[in-house]
Amino acid sequence: KAEYDDRVSRLEKLKTEVDLLNQQSLQNNYQLVELNNSYQQTISTINQLTVRRNNQQQLIDRPFISIAGVNAILNQRHHLTGIQDVVSKLLNAQDGYELAVTTALGGSLNHLVAIDENAAKEAIAFLKRNASGRATFIPLNTIKERHVGNDDLMISNNVKGFLGVASDFIDCDRLYIGLSKSLLGNVLVCEDIDSANTLAHYLNYRYKIVTLEGDIFYVGGNIAGGKQKENTSLLMAKKEIAELTQQLEKYENRLIQIENKKSEITHIASNLSSNLMEARLGIAQIEPIVEVKLGKVHKLS
Repeated sequence: KAEYDDRVSRLEKLKTEVDLLNQQSLQNNYQLVELNNSYQQTISTINQLTVRRNNQQQLIDRPFISIAGVNAILNQRHHLTGIQDVVSKLLNAQDGYELAVTTALGGSLNHLVAIDENAAKEAIAFLKRNASGRATFIPLNTIKERHVGNDDLMISNNVKGFLGVASDFIDCDRLYIGLSKSLLGNVLVCEDIDSANTLAHYLNYRYKIVTLEGDIFYVGGNIAGGKQKENTSLLMAKKEIAELTQQLEKYENRLIQIENKKSEITHIASNLSSNLMEARLGIAQIEPIVEVKLGKVHKLS
């Protein structure tokens, strides 16, 4: 009887162990399914971010492919004396001001900067000879710096949401400081459309005013705003590439974590499977013995 009770006890323990292992195995499989879903979603996000970053990089590498004249001059720049580059590559907006500066510069972003009028004339002659399109040139020796009047600046500084003059938010080589002040020295930057509207009213619509969101108040009172689906600005492309690179690093690190967790769960699943097989084998071995012992106990009783 004691031997029978011992075998029954061992059998019950094995059955309990099998139930527990089955529960753990189900939970483990559920975790693995969740991890696989997360893995696929992360891969999909990485692919989308990579495509977006590649598109923005292409915009930087070949920004003027659709502007024939500018593209032709840039391709021949090393054979043309005194051509510096396009405005968008010479003036770099500070972090957070990319859209405001892009809006303020408008078409000037694609203007070519020449060291002087002779360099500009030579480049124009090249375009004419080769029928390569048209381009606008800014000779550095003829530019005139623009400024905001002291009284108007005092008024601006007292308007909530006024951030400064656009040229103050530009980083560039010393050679192009005058260029920056010529293009942006009399453009005001505000936080949002409401503060820009207030400032425009106070200054009697005498200045171009842009906002961080890309709204623009023109001299005279016209207002423009909205948002494009696709970024086409070189200045914004640089910012977006930096942001996309950070996002990619985050998702790539997440992918590594998921892969490590999957490996861990798979290892646990393998151990559970081995333990489950061992427990079931133990049950298969003990059950016949228990039946035999039970028969003997019945005979004795």
